[in-house]
Amino acid sequence: GRTTFQEVEFAQAPPQFFNAALHEDTIWFKVAWPLPPQDPLEAHSHRRSYERLKLIMDTQKKSNDEIWFHRKELECREAEDGFPHKIPSQIYGLVSGYGWSYLRPSIALGIVIGLGWLWIGFWFAVSGTCPEALGGPMTGDCIWSSLGVSISNTFGFLGLGRTVLSEEIKSLSDFGWFEIGAGLQFFLGPILLFFFFLALRNRYRMR
Repeated sequence: GRTTFQEVEFAQAPPQFFNAALHEDTIWFKVAWPLPPQDPLEAHSHRRSYERLKLIMDTQKKSNDEIWFHRKELECREAEDGFPHKIPSQIYGLVSGYGWSYLRPSIALGIVIGLGWLWIGFWFAVSGTCPEALGGPMTGDCIWSSLGVSISNTFGFLGLGRTVLSEEIKSLSDFGWFEIGAGLQFFLGPILLFFFFLALRNRYRMR
């Protein structure tokens, strides 16, 4: 029958529903789940429980609950895998909340763009290499130029560096660290953008 686990705390382990049928109106509102165990055997037991719950939610077409139990499953897998195999999964969880958070990749994108903006602006300021068309170094236009170059590096697929900002990027040719920083931004930008859209897809059930 209809069951509610509203505000229930599972302190030691998640519930086990093997060979069980859950009512379609089973409620999981504000449930407190146990922390991921560090012991691999205990983590394996927890993972099996979450896998079963995820399967039930998939059968009932409850996408949000399915994703939630999948996230808990991944946390347990990290304890099972151990170091260093768990590192990719931990990075995935930290940056995107296991494909659920669009705020985390947005903040990470802001950090990547912001650090590049400061670094490029600093070079323009100390070297005096800001294009003359923008008024020279230490001007408002040059500050925005630095931001534009940073955005261009992060979203290289837009092609801004070859068109709108070609002069600015050319003026950075003597900046030895520019290519390294630009390469990091070019590498991280699409990954973080993918995590952002992945969260939107998961949250709004775009299949």
